[in-house]
Amino acid sequence: IRRTTTVLPQKRRHAEAMVRTAINHVSNAAHQEFGRENQHLFNKARWISVLDSRTSPVCRARAGKIYPIDSGPRPPAHWQCRSTIVLLPIGTEFRSEPQYDEWLSEQPTGVIDDILGPSRGRLFRHGQLSTTRMVDRFGRALTLREFRARDAAAFKRAGLSGF
Repeated sequence: IRRTTTVLPQKRRHAEAMVRTAINHVSNAAHQEFGRENQHLFNKARWISVLDSRTSPVCRARAGKIYPIDSGPRPPAHWQCRSTIVLLPIGTEFRSEPQYDEWLSEQPTGVIDDILGPSRGRLFRHGQLSTTRMVDRFGRALTLREFRARDAAAFKRAGLSGF
């Protein structure tokens, strides 16, 4: 009996997560197809990420990025992804800086460290290392050793020497 009470809620959460991810996929595919069919109106799409402490590394890095309407990554980027795309009208200039870094830089030190971890938080604050640089081109979070190999100067600026 105990096994049944723990398995059913897990299966329900799994099913809910699967449905949320599938709905996100269908919604974003519909946006993209609408944009393709209306290329006389739209030629770009902006990645919109939820800006909070649960935002994944790949969605942090893609937040606010602008991609051509017919190429580039599209949400969902991962299981239970909450990101979406917004179609951008032709002829309108939009800034393309990641919005997540702007939001994160306004948070207290403790929140930054809770989200990124203490070393990555210090690299973000003092090493001038953006969250975009914290993932590889596939959206995989880099290890601290990989960071150091890419940008030893950021570690020096942040006062991190043990990696």
